[in-house]
Amino acid sequence: MKNPKGGRPVNYTKEQLLEILLQYTKEHPDQTVRLFELEAATGIKRHVWTYNMKEEINKINREIQKVETARTGISLPSAEQILTSCKGDEEKLAMQIQTLIEMVQDMSRYQDAAKTVKVMQKDYENKLEELECIIKEKDKKIEELFTQINRLAIDSENPNIRKEKGIKSNIIEFTLQNMNEFKSRAEKLLL
Repeated sequence: MKNPKGGRPVNYTKEQLLEILLQYTKEHPDQTVRLFELEAATGIKRHVWTYNMKEEINKINREIQKVETARTGISLPSAEQILTSCKGDEEKLAMQIQTLIEMVQDMSRYQDAAKTVKVMQKDYENKLEELECIIKEKDKKIEELFTQINRLAIDSENPNIRKEKGIKSNIIEFTLQNMNEFKSRAEKLLL
């Protein structure tokens, strides 16, 4: 193919490169397009990709980065981006690597804290279940005691049953005032 600008003939048209690039992104979904990986996968030199498809590659990488940021909430640069931004400046490179190491350590601490929170949450759920069981048992016991009190009160009315059970006199006299007082005391106990 003849180059319209003159110079070396073009091996690939922009349309062919774009088609190859799209095929590469289909084979490597959700991965940042890195020139050295693209060169290895396609056999087309990096400088060809950089010269002809730089904007398209950057656009694809920005979209992938948006997806990654949305998924994780964190946008981390690639190794190639770090090396490119720190070309020849070892101090800047060391600083960026140190920042990444600190981010990884922070994430590790956050994961540990999240695990601790989950364990604590599980403990609280277990304790809550245990307390709910205790409350149910106490409610049953209260119900049983009310039933016994009612039986004793009813039994104490009958002189024959009083003799049998050894009750000396009426436990509760069934008057309207006594019944209302008994109800209010029972309600207070249930609260």
